[in-house]
Amino acid sequence: MFAISEEETKFVNCQTGLPTDNDILYKSDKDAAPEPSTYGEITSLGSRQLFDYMGLIRQDTTNYKPNYQFFDLGSGGGRLVMQSHLELPSVIRSVGIELSPSRSNIAIQTWDNLVKSGNAKRIRKMAEKSWGINNNDDIIIPMVELIEGDLFELDISKATHMYIASLCFSEEMLERLVDKIEREGENLQIVATIRETPMFTKEECDEIIQKAEEYYSSVDEDGQQREWPKMESGQYYVQGFFIKDGPPEIKEWFTRMVKTRLFEALNYQFPDFCDGIENLVVDNAYMFKYIHAPGLRTEIHTDQGCLSFTFALNSNSEYQGGGTFVEGLTKVGGEDNSSNKIIEMDIGQCTVRPGGIRHGGNPLESGTRYIIGGFCMHKKKVEVTRQLMDNPCSSDATLVRDCLEAAIAFNPRCDLPYANLAHIYEKEGYQTKALDVVKDCLHTANPHSCSASYYLGTIGYYQTGDYEKAVECMNVCLGVDPKDGDALQTLYQSYAKLGNTQEESNVLKRLVKTPGVSNRVLANAHCNLGTLCDDIDTEIDHYLKAIDCDSTSISTWHSFGSALSTSALASYQSKDIQSSQNNFKQAVTAYRKAIDLIDSGSGRSSEDDFSNLTNDDIQQQRKETLDCLYRAATLQMRTEMELNPQPGGQPRHDVLMEKLKNIMGETNCNELMRMKIGS
Repeated sequence: MFAISEEETKFVNCQTGLPTDNDILYKSDKDAAPEPSTYGEITSLGSRQLFDYMGLIRQDTTNYKPNYQFFDLGSGGGRLVMQSHLELPSVIRSVGIELSPSRSNIAIQTWDNLVKSGNAKRIRKMAEKSWGINNNDDIIIPMVELIEGDLFELDISKATHMYIASLCFSEEMLERLVDKIEREGENLQIVATIRETPMFTKEECDEIIQKAEEYYSSVDEDGQQREWPKMESGQYYVQGFFIKDGPPEIKEWFTRMVKTRLFEALNYQFPDFCDGIENLVVDNAYMFKYIHAPGLRTEIHTDQGCLSFTFALNSNSEYQGGGTFVEGLTKVGGEDNSSNKIIEMDIGQCTVRPGGIRHGGNPLESGTRYIIGGFCMHKKKVEVTRQLMDNPCSSDATLVRDCLEAAIAFNPRCDLPYANLAHIYEKEGYQTKALDVVKDCLHTANPHSCSASYYLGTIGYYQTGDYEKAVECMNVCLGVDPKDGDALQTLYQSYAKLGNTQEESNVLKRLVKTPGVSNRVLANAHCNLGTLCDDIDTEIDHYLKAIDCDSTSISTWHSFGSALSTSALASYQSKDIQSSQNNFKQAVTAYRKAIDLIDSGSGRSSEDDFSNLTNDDIQQQRKETLDCLYRAATLQMRTEMELNPQPGGQPRHDVLMEKLKNIMGETNCNELMRMKIGS
């Protein structure tokens, strides 16, 4: 019925303002993609479901007198336009526009027949009666307008509700529509489309990224090179800036977009909270740049604003991984696994959510991802819990503790304050009280709280030797975030304490393949995998990877030196003296590096900060490393003498001692001599 001629098809496709090839049929970027002239029609039942979703049915209207204007852009045969008039007393004016002359003529003819037969008026009256409305035609005359023409030339300033059958529209056409709606749709409340329509155009997003990159590639007023700032996010970090502190052009654009686009979207999604846009404000906003790097992601958390938003600024084809992890999210028809909890967005799209939903930035596996995010508040609605947690006197520990206690008392089901309060009790020496707080959190607020489970598992169980329960707590954390690096580390440590080498190894292998894990945790994991290896070359490879992740680990340098010494001895026994000498030299370098880290106080011992060790622990570790250094140095000297024998036999004692000092370092050698004499 709605098929059109080839000539008219050409006309429709070429009048859309899209690229054409010598004025012939519009060719899509995708060969199989339909063209703008493609026609499909929504069913009567589908129309009613659409009206329901758009808030046009009776139970969704607060004023039963006709007051809405419904527009259908690309109305085809006019069914949706006519049905909105006939069935919806809330709609005073129904407008459809169609570029195809033949389809527009069919719509106009069909409507004329309904009017002339009296059926249009009769059906409308029946709908009004069912709503309890007595409409006097002299006061309000509902109108239907079916227009043949270009939708880009239609006046949409009076439209309150709009439907766009955009499935066959190109990205360029959608962007033009977004621009038109923003400029002209001053009364629009809802726009419904078949295809997802980005909130921002590609040009807008590209410009924002360009301005940010140009700004952080320039020098400041003092001649210093700017760099993307880094901010901590729990065990991780992100790189980005607060909009208020960044390039002025981005702040200006963002402020305009918030007022004209974001607040309207928030008001539609959360009408009970927003109650209009007049009292909405942005509490904080930032722009982040994600790349594939260890530790660059956000921790699973809840926001401290009432509502949160995220804008995607570049195409998801430019990176692998990424997206926003949302706890408890399950795709329709999908299983409840971690991949189904990731919200992925393409360029220009926006997601909004309540601030209390736990979420986090999923780590990238490759490429670069740019986003803008932030929090919205309501001027007339006070968030007591958030304000108590965010009190201005954070330097006063007693006041902070009192505020956190008050926050829990005011809203015990909010899990945010519990772990913070536990840390304060711990610092004050109330360990039992601290553990009771996190147990209360898991019992009362959130049985899957990562912060409470991690605190209980590490401080409450691991440090007291209850490794089985520590494993349980870490599995709670990993059930929420399978990529939680700190939880994976404590899990393999717990298995090691339990003597379960197989599970320890399994967790370690899983950890080193997990994207987004911090360099500190990766270094520890590779070091521990090295100690579990039977093959010396694989062991050395793990130590090299650990050093590449974090060169401040004393235990890694010590273990690296020991592995090199073992390899050197094996080469020596097989008569490969040259390889043996090379490995002993590297072993000496590794041991000396470990000693330098001990002496400077800048190193880490095992998986703890070096600064947490007692002086006796430090001296014992230094003594052990010094002994290893001495053995490696003397064996290096032996291989050198075998490779380069001197005339007259073995050198004098003083010559050997000078050589030993050169290899070990004079300070280390003298310290060793004092230790030998003292013992």
